[in-house]
Amino acid sequence: MLGGLVAGIEAGDDDEGDEDAIVPAQGPSVKRQTICFDESFPSAAPNFQLLVDAGPGCGGITWPAAEVLTAYLANILALNPSWLEGKRIVELGAGTGAVSMALARMMKKRGSRTTIYSTDQAILLDLMDANTVLNDVGDTVNVRELSWGETIASEMQTPDIILAADCVYFEPAFPLLMKTLRLLATPTSEILFCYKKRRKADKRFFVMLRKVFTVTAVVEDFVCHRDFRREAIFLYRLSLRSR
Repeated sequence: MLGGLVAGIEAGDDDEGDEDAIVPAQGPSVKRQTICFDESFPSAAPNFQLLVDAGPGCGGITWPAAEVLTAYLANILALNPSWLEGKRIVELGAGTGAVSMALARMMKKRGSRTTIYSTDQAILLDLMDANTVLNDVGDTVNVRELSWGETIASEMQTPDIILAADCVYFEPAFPLLMKTLRLLATPTSEILFCYKKRRKADKRFFVMLRKVFTVTAVVEDFVCHRDFRREAIFLYRLSLRSR
């Protein structure tokens, strides 16, 4: 895990996992996980709790790119507190809803108003709902079913911000993820795409991505930059290419 992050599990420490494993080691039972940001991260990044459950598959646990994206969002908000005021935000493949929950807590702390749609497959909705209650963000975070490649509900169309963390892990889903990104994105949408490099097949996704979007690596020298590059985690800004 990242050097600047501590993930404390109330039920006990995780077993060490295989470095090449796609899914981080995690028992099948529901656990409460505390995500803590130490002194190397922006003070604006909140500690928060999540219920995690490996039972539904890889989506029910916390992945490192979600933690990195959360830290980056905290850094941007510390520099520009009004950045997300009144914005409509969609998180894709949210899993536990970690990014959405943390972002909602940051916005609530500032007294800012925004609307966040935390989306994933139906099997994960109960877990995300429980996490909105645990973090007291039900007035900001709307848990919605969204399977990649399917029709986007009208309430989520044309979002201002699209967030995705650790969504590149299953090659057959690449075209479906691309379709969803195309359906959601507008010429003015800001898209933050955080990804952990795992295998050569990932390159095929980025070939597809660059045909539709301009892909720009985030290189701002914020405090955790050196940590996530060491862990092969990359953050990109995407924008629709002109047709």
